[in-house]
Amino acid sequence: MKRKNSNNLTGARKKPRVHLNEADSVYDQAKPYRLVTAKFPIDALTPEWSIGTNRPINEPHKRRLLQIFKESGVLRRDAEHRLQVACTKAQVQQMLNYLEQEGSQTQSAVGVSQSARQADVEFLSFENWSSVVGGKAELMAGNHRVEALKEYLRYSQSSEAERWWVCDIYDRDELPSHLHIKLRANREDTILPDNHGQIWTELATFSSNDEELFQGSNKEIENKMLKYLGLSGRVKFPVRRLVTLWKNKNWNLMITRWCQFPIGQATFNISTFEWMASRRIDDFWFAAFDQVIEVVSQIRSQFSFDVQLTDWKKLA
Repeated sequence: MKRKNSNNLTGARKKPRVHLNEADSVYDQAKPYRLVTAKFPIDALTPEWSIGTNRPINEPHKRRLLQIFKESGVLRRDAEHRLQVACTKAQVQQMLNYLEQEGSQTQSAVGVSQSARQADVEFLSFENWSSVVGGKAELMAGNHRVEALKEYLRYSQSSEAERWWVCDIYDRDELPSHLHIKLRANREDTILPDNHGQIWTELATFSSNDEELFQGSNKEIENKMLKYLGLSGRVKFPVRRLVTLWKNKNWNLMITRWCQFPIGQATFNISTFEWMASRRIDDFWFAAFDQVIEVVSQIRSQFSFDVQLTDWKKLA
């Protein structure tokens, strides 16, 4: 009897080919909306966000960055440490026109600034932004680096000419809302990560732009949260409890109100609040939250000041 050739075995025994699920980084996704990369004056940046609420300055983190600057220098040209900035295309074009007239740069339009994006050493200089454009650009990510640099420049008694950082500048009007939020989110271990309150605020901002986004089954919502909030890399993040809170209408509304204030963002913990919601004594918890919200709201409206957790502890 002839032996069967192993090469003639049916394909049924072959392992099916597995297609990898590939994904671009947020910076690759946002690349089509990046207008230019340039040296930008830090005094022409505002930390006030047009979408969501910026995280308050964490003083210990700022001091750590300052110490790094003292020991290792300021990596403001490095691609991994660029600031993420948003402004209008017209504002960037205004700067490019100015530079062309000055003869110090050759780019004359946003659409032909590809060489500047790819440059490793030389960047466009937007250091005259304030006198040419006037308005401030929105600092989406890098507020702690900017504040630490200001401290370092005072410490080193550096000249005004050193008050700049290399920035990736995006089209504020064309950048999709989900990328607006992703560029603001801190998910890397090398920088200060977002706390639960900041993550909830990002979630609420997404939902305000698309009310149907986080709807469906628990698993569907969980997958969307992992995708849009970039939570898949966080070890043991309580995403299922986050979904439970999100689907609880009463707690959803209260937490969203609570996290509108720095003290709320600082104290919101997903696991703790999910446990509180499970006790089914909402009126008890909500009465306490309302009292705090009323006090911090009055202080904000009368004195234009946001109460921090450290302030509240002193008041208590």
